[in-house]
Amino acid sequence: MRRAPGQPFAGTVRAPGHTAVQRELYRLGFDPVLKPEELPWSEAPAIQPDVAAERTLLRDADVHVLVHPFRLNAPPAIMKGYLERVFGFGFGYGAGGHSDNPFHTGCQLLSFTSSGAPLAWLQKTGAFDAVRTLFDTAPQ
Repeated sequence: MRRAPGQPFAGTVRAPGHTAVQRELYRLGFDPVLKPEELPWSEAPAIQPDVAAERTLLRDADVHVLVHPFRLNAPPAIMKGYLERVFGFGFGYGAGGHSDNPFHTGCQLLSFTSSGAPLAWLQKTGAFDAVRTLFDTAPQ
């Protein structure tokens, strides 16, 4: 699907009648810090209200699209924190109480990354392969 100049990606998705839920993490003021009580091995694991709200919005998605810049050869910390808190144990994986069982089987992930560095430099430093491994080829 080709994107019209100046049209946001979510608008392109909506044009043929699909639903798009857009989350702008900085605008939301999303807290990327994983709390001790959110860890599955804590004494009383708890899902925080902000995480529960995000999971409700994203639960039935067929495709998750991440759009982010490279900062210091990696996604911004807020993106990593969002992935850890929202897509962590009990949502992205953990079916049957096991960390190696995914919940989102059949769900697709697209990642669009921008960088001020040339592709050759990102490849030379290993940054390109690291992000590809994380988002594209990591075991499901």
